[in-house]
Amino acid sequence: SLPIVPTAITSDNTTATTTAKSQLESQPTDKSEFNKEVISSIPPNPHLQHSSILESRNIDSRLPSDDGKFHVLLAATGSISTIKIKLIINKLHEIYSKDKVVIQLILTKSAEHFLSRNDINSSIQIWRDKDEWLTWKSRSDPVLHIELRRWADILVVAPLTANTLSKISLGLCDNLLTNVIRAWNTQYPILLAPSMVSYAYNSPSTKRNLKFMKENMPWIQILRPTEKVVGSYGDIGMGGMMDWNEIVNQTVLKLGGYPEIDNEGDDDDDDDNDEDEDEEDEENEDEILKTNSTKRKKNEDEDEDEDDNDDDDDDDDDDDDDDD
Repeated sequence: SLPIVPTAITSDNTTATTTAKSQLESQPTDKSEFNKEVISSIPPNPHLQHSSILESRNIDSRLPSDDGKFHVLLAATGSISTIKIKLIINKLHEIYSKDKVVIQLILTKSAEHFLSRNDINSSIQIWRDKDEWLTWKSRSDPVLHIELRRWADILVVAPLTANTLSKISLGLCDNLLTNVIRAWNTQYPILLAPSMVSYAYNSPSTKRNLKFMKENMPWIQILRPTEKVVGSYGDIGMGGMMDWNEIVNQTVLKLGGYPEIDNEGDDDDDDDNDEDEDEEDEENEDEILKTNSTKRKKNEDEDEDEDDNDDDDDDDDDDDDDDD
């Protein structure tokens, strides 16, 4: 049906309605052809790989221009397993090469305690909560969490704390990472690798959150944790983050599988390098745990000293009473 167009008498005694009708009749009857004409009139944006051109005009200039590559968005939350993220990055670069994959990393505020800029290859863009507001000043400016969502082919959160797991399940979005997940295009996958102490993992609230996500968020895959020594107290139980090699494997499978390998003879050397990195990483993790344990013991000793001083003061008071 034709739209209602206000009638206005023109100089040649025809009406605007007739003009509008003739314009509509001259347009292609095939709606898809009309859409192609509209889209083709908008200049393409080199920063975007697979999003609609109609939405690409506000793309954040800080995002890399890298069409034709896999876009992997990694994220880490406040767990000691955050130190594994550098191994995941290195392995993905090894599998695909930097010519075929681009990786960006989101760190929550808590994750920054376990990772510094020097730990990550300088080619990796690291995003923090404060970056959300560095470019957004008005309604027409790009919104970082939207642009990251549009840029990414996959999101991998490793490690995922109990806190962020709860936020995702409840739909909360109070930082950059949870905003990305809340605005996620559900046609693209998200991998979550939980990492928490066994009591937190086995708690009713965690089980409820995992069940809800499994039933209502099919685009999200939970990477089942393993049984290991978890946390700085040396507890052994289910809740440790899945082995980082398997996280890489799951990521590659989601992206379509492994590329063809030209030099199969190098596999053994690669495995040896992975083992060396694992050992080095475990040493770093042990060092962090030892440091935390030392700090805790020091605090306990100080508390005991304070208690002893309090007892001495009480004895002095008793002596004073005897003198009286």
